[in-house]
Amino acid sequence: MQGICKPWRKNCAEYSDFERGVDKWWICAIFTAMRQFLRVAALGLFCFGRSWAAEVFVPGVVAEGQERAEPYNLTGIIGAYESYGSGAVAAHPRVVLSCAHVVFSMDYLAWTSGAEWFAAWNSGAEPAYGTGELLSGYYYWRNYGPAAAVTQNLYMRGKDILAAEAREFNLDFVAYFHHSTDLAGGLYASVLEDGVPWISNPETTKTVTGYPMGRYASGDPDEFRLHVTGPFQGALTPELKSAKRYLTAYNLAETGSGNSGGPVWVDKADGSKALAAVLVSGQEQPESKDSMIGVHAVSRDGWRLIQSALNATGSGAPVEIPYETAGGDIPDNGTLKRTVKVSGLPKTTVAVTLDLQIKHPYKNDLTVQVRSPGRKAALVYDGETDEESSETVTLNGQQVAYFYGINPNGVWTIIIDDWASGDVGSLVSARLNISAR
Repeated sequence: MQGICKPWRKNCAEYSDFERGVDKWWICAIFTAMRQFLRVAALGLFCFGRSWAAEVFVPGVVAEGQERAEPYNLTGIIGAYESYGSGAVAAHPRVVLSCAHVVFSMDYLAWTSGAEWFAAWNSGAEPAYGTGELLSGYYYWRNYGPAAAVTQNLYMRGKDILAAEAREFNLDFVAYFHHSTDLAGGLYASVLEDGVPWISNPETTKTVTGYPMGRYASGDPDEFRLHVTGPFQGALTPELKSAKRYLTAYNLAETGSGNSGGPVWVDKADGSKALAAVLVSGQEQPESKDSMIGVHAVSRDGWRLIQSALNATGSGAPVEIPYETAGGDIPDNGTLKRTVKVSGLPKTTVAVTLDLQIKHPYKNDLTVQVRSPGRKAALVYDGETDEESSETVTLNGQQVAYFYGINPNGVWTIIIDDWASGDVGSLVSARLNISAR
């Protein structure tokens, strides 16, 4: 089984037993490829001996213009720090439901920040980072992170991962919120408070919408198009007795990487559609025709997450304050540090961005990090591969990941390292923008 996110870029405050967070960019491609390989191999072993349905429903492209019709107009892309995912505006015009692994870094075992929402996207072009609606935050189960860490540890050790992964996906649910912006023109989908009986009933009609970008080679015009799988009927069943929210079906339907968090709709008696689950895992094997999907059904516990997001939609906009630092020379094969002291801000960081300009004849030599008052560091620049490019490093509104939810008050440090001898440069300007509430 594999989570079906799409690797994207180079890379919560507490509520009862939940945490809340927000997202940014760079990923370890080798680790991701190895992780996917292990998942596929494990699935092959797990699926041996199962009986298969006669027909597998596969995703098809939604015609241009149809994204304005329900439920397509409620579906959208989530652009996170390391991945693209899918989601749906549901329960409230400012709430998006999706899955947790879209905004959880398996490389750092940390929640990311800076997630953007692109409503009803249906274009052959990739959405431009910085042009979507920046989601203010999200709520998730606190024990998702430890469960993901256990699963990752088993991957790396080459151990049996299926039970651990099923438990991880049983917690793979997130409710985003935005404080002040309606995310689908004021519309939103109804949500079933307990989606398990609807998803597990073979007679109910189900439909999946989202963005299975991983099905296509890079540059394919369908890569960023909205897709629909179904409608189809058939039962999804719990993978483990201890993981009742995570239900799977084999050779019933399939989709591709990028559809993670996409809504699973069910048809109600009156003909309307309601969101009953979000897609969290899957496997497509077009040649062998062995496929699966895994969903996280909305549950009564899930409603507590949704309620947290509903409460947050009216809590007001965050406070954002810029903090400028002085410039200075970067020592040859050395380190330049610039600090800012933050005080008087609200105690929950919502987002951190960096504006920076450096002059240096060889940008490959440089890295730039931001370190929080708690001494947690995030890499924001790791050199330039184009040696012929200009001698200026410019970052404008660069999202800095992994600081959502921390207390921002204290000393922040911008760290510029020159890792080679022979060239000298300088920091022209730097400004850290901290948003908190």
